[in-house]
Amino acid sequence: NMRDVVMKARQASANAQPVWISGEAGTGKELIASAIHGESTRAGFPLVVVECRALASSSAEAVLFGGKFPPGGSETLRGKFQEAGEGTIILKDVGSLPAGAQHKLLQWIETGKIAQPDGSDLACTARLIMTCNELNKPQLLPLNSPLPDIKESCANIIAVPPLRERKSDIAELANHFVRVYAASENKKIRSLSPDALCYLEEAAWPGNVRELAHLIWRGVLLSTHEAIEAGDLRLIQQLQPVRYENRKDSLAGQANPLLMDVQGRMKNLESIEKEVIQFALTYSGGCMTHAAKNLGIGRSTLYRRVNALKLENYISRENQMTRPTMRISSKEHS
Repeated sequence: NMRDVVMKARQASANAQPVWISGEAGTGKELIASAIHGESTRAGFPLVVVECRALASSSAEAVLFGGKFPPGGSETLRGKFQEAGEGTIILKDVGSLPAGAQHKLLQWIETGKIAQPDGSDLACTARLIMTCNELNKPQLLPLNSPLPDIKESCANIIAVPPLRERKSDIAELANHFVRVYAASENKKIRSLSPDALCYLEEAAWPGNVRELAHLIWRGVLLSTHEAIEAGDLRLIQQLQPVRYENRKDSLAGQANPLLMDVQGRMKNLESIEKEVIQFALTYSGGCMTHAAKNLGIGRSTLYRRVNALKLENYISRENQMTRPTMRISSKEHS
């Protein structure tokens, strides 16, 4: 659980040994790595973060450890390990490094020295922290990859659990993101409604904490209330598939919440129509003409469906063919 993760992170910040942080994408591995640096005695020294996936195979060794660039060229690069100096270097997604760079990295972990192209050894005192997805797909590793040996050479090994395995953290994380994004976007949103929290706790979160943060950010932008409602989140998630735990079949795993409810049941046609029309009206700012055009129907047809479905926040005069208007409080209008 996360208490174990926090305890191990604190222990790692108290020593200078290499750190291995594993977990699914979006679980917050990089945040934990940065926190370890910030709590360590090296906090006043450089923090160098390297996105290993972005390094070209031909130049990865030179970028990390220094050397000629391009290979065989005349320019000599100062490696990222040298840039870190007495500070910390974070290698994100270390498993994507080519095998040659991984072997050189293992050599540095074991000896504290980096072999240079001219045959000399470069001593490096930087603190090393690596992040990696779980090593459960060996076929995705580079040929002759020493990654398992690199992991075993680390004194500090931290496994970050996925969000679906720590549902008790969702409410605290979500409300934290609400406060952060509401402040940054200057919105008067203070929390999530109970229904919204229930909606969040039902999701399987394949994108983990990163996906939750992005959803809350979009919810803050969309919501016009002091609390984000489940309806706000559903409108957003119509554009982004979410998987739910209580349905194990592949169809439910790929289902869009426009078609499935939070219990994994398929919605009826009327409820789907209602959500689509609500989304179109919200998207058009309450303009019936624009909403009808986006839906590809006539305006009079939209008027009739709004009345028949008894949509919230919309009213019409006694005659169904008259134009519905949106209820807007004076506070929202201002």
